[in-house]
Amino acid sequence: MIKRQMRVMNFITRERVYRFLEEYSKSTLAKFLRSYFPKEVVDSLLASFEVRIDTRCCYKGDYAAILVFKSKDGKIRDVRMILFNPDTGMIVRDGDGDALIQHTKKQNSHVEYESVPYGDKYYSLAKELIEGYALTFLPTLFGMQRINGAKHIGVVTSPVDALVMSIIDPHRTWLATGHEGKFGIALYHPNVIQDLRETGVRVTLYPEFDGEAEAEQIKFHLLQNRIPADVYPHLDYLKNCEFVGHRKSIATIALKMIDMQFSYSDIMHALRLVDEQDIFHY
Repeated sequence: MIKRQMRVMNFITRERVYRFLEEYSKSTLAKFLRSYFPKEVVDSLLASFEVRIDTRCCYKGDYAAILVFKSKDGKIRDVRMILFNPDTGMIVRDGDGDALIQHTKKQNSHVEYESVPYGDKYYSLAKELIEGYALTFLPTLFGMQRINGAKHIGVVTSPVDALVMSIIDPHRTWLATGHEGKFGIALYHPNVIQDLRETGVRVTLYPEFDGEAEAEQIKFHLLQNRIPADVYPHLDYLKNCEFVGHRKSIATIALKMIDMQFSYSDIMHALRLVDEQDIFHY
């Protein structure tokens, strides 16, 4: 019997992603963001990033969010599921028995939910969504499809950080590598380099407070590839700031400042995202 050779593709078809509902307001991620920002702002933001929900995974009544990773040309390179704990501002971690999962491929299924405490609830669904063909994985950044017309690009590690900073400082186009705590290898990939270089604008890396060495290496690589790049120069300042959750990043510090009733312009000034003489233009 001749084994049929699978077709090789380097993207996930839109039709396979459309199985996930667009009801992003029912996600744990939306619930977390709404504790800091107005509902209409959160809904508009999640729609612009094309966030969906996975009804097979829920946490205390709200569903997991589906994050779509598109390249600059709009092709879907990866799809990730993220289940957030709205109370802690953290991804639901290994050992949390409140994470409930349906063992099915269908959305809105009547299959019973089961407690699944093992494993962190943030992972790629690419293998599930490429069933029937082989995927040649091409890395991209979360939000990359939004860089056309960007004036200044900011890159953080976590997709949640990119969402938060897109509200607080919408004058930059915020992207995320998709990891927590580190940038990883995506910014070294030729396709990502090409997408960034074609914009012709400066890229600023915003590492978490202990990630400066990695960020400097990536900056050097970007500069070698003719991409204007720098690293956020105020990391020493961040070390003394309070933050939300378990990661000290520019976004989690900004959320703490919202808790302290700072305005967006005050946050931008405090985090030195804008010069004092320019703050009135924002």
